[in-house]
Amino acid sequence: MNPRIRAAYIDCLELLDDSVDALSRSLTSVVPSASSGAVKPLTASSTEDVLTWLSAALTNQDTCADGFSDVSGAVKDQMASNIKDLS
Repeated sequence: MNPRIRAAYIDCLELLDDSVDALSRSLTSVVPSASSGAVKPLTASSTEDVLTWLSAALTNQDTCADGFSDVSGAVKDQMASNIKDLS
């Protein structure tokens, strides 16, 4: 594999891993607690946190796609398809 494509692929995997973490934090902030079953009330601060984490996940997706902008071939096509499926 071309070193440039490989680097973009590795960067993309790291970005998507970060996105999974951001989405998990978002869900944890709004999903009912397993022990009490009660929905956690969102404060202004926690709402801002959730919006920041969701924004980060979307930005990571765009950054991943940008890494393949000057590349052509099967890897780019596969990653573009996979990234599109995420949103």
